[in-house]
Amino acid sequence: MVHEYGSLGCSGDLAPLAHVAMVLLGHGDAFVQTPNGQTQLISAAEALSRAGLGPITLLAKEGLALINGTQAMVATGIFALHTAERCARLADLIGAMSCDALQGTDAAFDPRIHAVRPHPGQQTSAANLRALMANSSLKLSHAGCGKVQDPYSLRCMPQVHGATRDALAYVRQVLSREINSATDNPLVFLDGDFGVAGVVLQARGERDAFAKCEHDVAVERECGNLGDERDGGGGFGGAAAAVVFAVDVDTVARSSAAGVGEARGDDVVGAVGGG
Repeated sequence: MVHEYGSLGCSGDLAPLAHVAMVLLGHGDAFVQTPNGQTQLISAAEALSRAGLGPITLLAKEGLALINGTQAMVATGIFALHTAERCARLADLIGAMSCDALQGTDAAFDPRIHAVRPHPGQQTSAANLRALMANSSLKLSHAGCGKVQDPYSLRCMPQVHGATRDALAYVRQVLSREINSATDNPLVFLDGDFGVAGVVLQARGERDAFAKCEHDVAVERECGNLGDERDGGGGFGGAAAAVVFAVDVDTVARSSAAGVGEARGDDVVGAVGGG
């Protein structure tokens, strides 16, 4: 059982990962699934026993390796990403239904429009919307209706939904890279070189401004520790790592899609209520 509150991302996910590691040692509590599909909280020792396992005995440095990483924040980020990607797919589906209900046209989803502004997510959403509305009989009611154009919440769906998709693709890239990374501290290489102590910032593109600020602080600290190689390369830290930016981007991406969805819902309610 991992508690909700505790250090997360400062010098590794110490508190959450400690609770995970405790189970391996036979201490603490664990959630297990019962034969009828229910979740039960039992002691770690009993959980290991049910799985046919026994507590492990740690050797040198293994305790630190189990708790000094970014696995907890990455797991949380992946769960959030999975939910966001599902919402992105549902946004196109719900958007197509809303467009039909409001007797909108799919002309704004024409592939030629999106070929000259070729953002991948935008093209994907436009293709989804075209496919979803391809056999709609309601869209024909738009012909000769006198409307100049549909509201933004309908005709700009590919642009808004697409931006969300592109942002989530970035999040997926970062998290995929992170789960396949070594975040131990210190890192020991075969050549025996521990490297230079300090925080290594993994910044790029739009993250550079924040990274510059963090870098200045790191340099100041490093000036007083030159030649001291007791610390690792800073890969264990989540606070200055790309994963934090990725999770923030996930949140921004959701809010963008939610905003246009709210406007679309208001259009539908207004139409039903005669507003």
